[in-house]
Amino acid sequence: MAGGTLYYRGAFTTWDALLRFPEAPDSLRGEGAVLSLIPWKEEELLAASGRAQPPHSRPAARHQGARAPGLSFSPPKTYHALSYLNPLQFWLPFPLIRINAADREAGSAAFLSIDGAGIYSLMRDPAQMNSISLSAAFDARSLMGVYDIQWTNTYLGIPVSFRFQDDIDKSATVWAEPVRITGFGLSAAPTHDIRSGLRFSLLPSLGIHLAAPDTGGASSAYTWSYEDPRSGFSLGMGLSTLSRFSWEVFGSGLSLALYGRYAVPFPFRFEATLQAAFEPLVPLRFRLYGIWDEHTLNLAGTSKLYTSSDAGDLCPAEYNSIAYALKWLAGGEAEAKLFSFEIQRALGQGYFNRIFSALAYRGGFYEYGGGEHPAAGEPLWEQYRLTQSLILRLGLTFSAFLLPMFPEQLTLSVEGILKISHLFDQDGAKDYGIGIYLNGLRF
Repeated sequence: MAGGTLYYRGAFTTWDALLRFPEAPDSLRGEGAVLSLIPWKEEELLAASGRAQPPHSRPAARHQGARAPGLSFSPPKTYHALSYLNPLQFWLPFPLIRINAADREAGSAAFLSIDGAGIYSLMRDPAQMNSISLSAAFDARSLMGVYDIQWTNTYLGIPVSFRFQDDIDKSATVWAEPVRITGFGLSAAPTHDIRSGLRFSLLPSLGIHLAAPDTGGASSAYTWSYEDPRSGFSLGMGLSTLSRFSWEVFGSGLSLALYGRYAVPFPFRFEATLQAAFEPLVPLRFRLYGIWDEHTLNLAGTSKLYTSSDAGDLCPAEYNSIAYALKWLAGGEAEAKLFSFEIQRALGQGYFNRIFSALAYRGGFYEYGGGEHPAAGEPLWEQYRLTQSLILRLGLTFSAFLLPMFPEQLTLSVEGILKISHLFDQDGAKDYGIGIYLNGLRF
C-alpha cells in the first residue's frame, strides 16, 4: 500500500503486471503487515538483467527514471474492469443436447437429441469483481438462438447477479408441449457472521418470466406468441454452522434454509431445507425438505413459474418426467460415505484431488389428486403416495487451471438409482435410473 492506495501483482499468461486495486483499503478486512520498499543496488539490477559488470568497473551514474538494461515496463493506465472481459480468452464448444418427452400416442420413450451447437465462455477481471458466464448456441431444429448469461458483480461489497435466459423446454415435465422460456433475473447474496461458526444469509431476488408454447408446425420458435409476462419476487433466509474441509465429503454441522416466492398474481410458494452432517465422527449426512405451491408442481419440484428449486437434487425426479399437478412435496435423504481416496495427481491442465463414493436412501411423499398420468410410488392412506430409491454415488473432485485467472475446483458425480417402488410392477425398464451432476447441477 502506498499513498493510501493498494497495489497487487496480476499474474497473466504472457507477462505479469502491477495493478491498482479499485476498492479503498479501509473497506477491506483481514490481517495487515507493514512492508518497506528497498531499492535495488546498481549491481543487483545489472545482475538481474544478465549484464553484470566486472568488480573493478565503475558503476554508471543513475538518473531519475532510468531503467535497468534488459527490463521493460508498460506505462501506467487507469483500471477498467470491462476491458479485461474478453469472451474469446477462454471458451469451449459444446453440442446442444435436449431431453425430448415420450410420445404416448406412438408408444415411444423419452430420448436425447442433438439440436445444434454453441460455445461456453467464462470471463473475469483480474480483481475478480466481475464474473460473467456466457452460453450461446444455435438450435437448428427450432431455428433460434439459445442463450444463458449470468453476470456477478461485487462492487457493492456483496455478490449481485443479473441473469438472462432464452431456451426451449421439450421435456414435458411442466408443459404438455414444447415451450420457449425467456427470463430476466436480479439477485443478491449478503451473508453475516453472527458469531464464530454461525452464519446468517439473506437471498433476495427479482425476476420476469415469459413463456411461448409451440404453435405447431415447423416454424421458428421466434414466431410463437408469448403468454402474459409473470413477475416474481423471492426471499431466502438461512442459518448454518456447516463447515467442510477439502478432504471431507459431507462436512459437519447444521443448516436451515427457508424460501418464500411470490409471482403476480399467483399464490405464494414456500420451501424449506434442513441438513445435518457429522464428519469426522461418523460418515453420515441427513437432508430433509418440504415444498408448498398452490400453483402446482411436479416430482422434480419445479413448476411453470419456478423452474428451479433449492431442494432440486433431493426430489424424486427419477420416477416421472411428466407434468404432475401437486400442491406439495416432501421427503429427504439419508446418506453414508463408503470411501474417499486422495489422488492429488496432475494430468495436463487438470489436477485430480480425490475420488469418493456414498450410498443413500431417498424418500418422497406427496398427495396425488388424480389425473391423466398414473401415480408414481406406493399408495399410502388413500390418495397419498410414497416413492423410495436406493442411490449409489461415485464422485470425482478435480481442479482445473486452464488459465491462471480461472482456478476452479469442480465435483463430477454419477449416481445409479434403484427405484424400490417399481420393483414389484410388470415393467422392468422402470426399475433403474441414472443421474449426472456437476457441482450439484443435474444434467
